[in-house]
Amino acid sequence: MFVAVIVHLILQSKPLLQKLMVFLLLFTSVFLILSGWSVYKNNCSWIDTSRADEFEFPSIHWVMMASVDSGSYRQSDFDYTQSFPTLAQKRKADSEEFLRRVKSYGSCTNYLRFEIQKMAAVLADGKYAQTEHLQQTFSRAPSLANWLLNEGAYYDLFYCYITILITLFYFSVLTGSLLGIARGTLHTDTLLHITLFGVLLFFAFWEFKSRYLLNFVPVFMLTLVFSWADWEQMILIRRNSYQKNL
Repeated sequence: MFVAVIVHLILQSKPLLQKLMVFLLLFTSVFLILSGWSVYKNNCSWIDTSRADEFEFPSIHWVMMASVDSGSYRQSDFDYTQSFPTLAQKRKADSEEFLRRVKSYGSCTNYLRFEIQKMAAVLADGKYAQTEHLQQTFSRAPSLANWLLNEGAYYDLFYCYITILITLFYFSVLTGSLLGIARGTLHTDTLLHITLFGVLLFFAFWEFKSRYLLNFVPVFMLTLVFSWADWEQMILIRRNSYQKNL
C-alpha cells in the first residue's frame, strides 16, 4: 500500500516541493514504525530473539518456493531452507535455487507465461487455490460440497456463476481504470486501482494464497464500487450531452 501511495503521489500534478514534503512525511512515518517495532522486539523481555538467526526465513524463500508447480506451499522447499543454520546461508541458498529454477524455463517469456498461468489458477475459479482446505471443511457438509468441489453434482453451475462474476469484476475494474486515465485527474479510486494491480503483480511472484489476498478484499470491493461510479458518471455525461443536442 505504501508503494501505491508513492506511485499515486508521483502521478499527481502537484508542485515538486509539495510532493517531496509528503514523501518525506510518509517515509519518516513508516521508518519510525518499523524501527520502533524492531527496537521493541529486541528489548522486550517476553520475546526471545536469541535463536532468531536460526529460525528466521529470508523473503526470497517465498519467491523461490512460488517459482515452480502451482506456486503454493511446498514442504520440500521449507525443509530445504530450514536445513541451513543461519539467515545469511538461507538467503544465499534460496537465491541460488531461485535463479536455477528461473533458468530452467529457458527464457524470460516462458517464466512469465508460468507466472500468468499461476495467477489464473488461483484467481479464475473463485476458490483461490484452496480446494484441499475446502474438501476438509465440507467433508461433513455434502450440500455445500455439491456446489464448491470439483466432483460435486452442481459444481458446473457454481463454476459458470463464479466465472461470470469474476469476469465482470475484472472488466469493471479495468474499464474504471481506463475511464480514470481518460478523465485526466487522479482521485481516491486511482490509488485503489494502483493498489489492486500492485497486489496482483506482487503475489504473482510470491506464494499466491488466499490467506494473503483476504487482507485486500476491502480494496477489491471499493475498487469495484468506484468503477461502477465512474461508469455511472460517464453515462450521465453522455446523456446530458445528448439531451442538450436535441
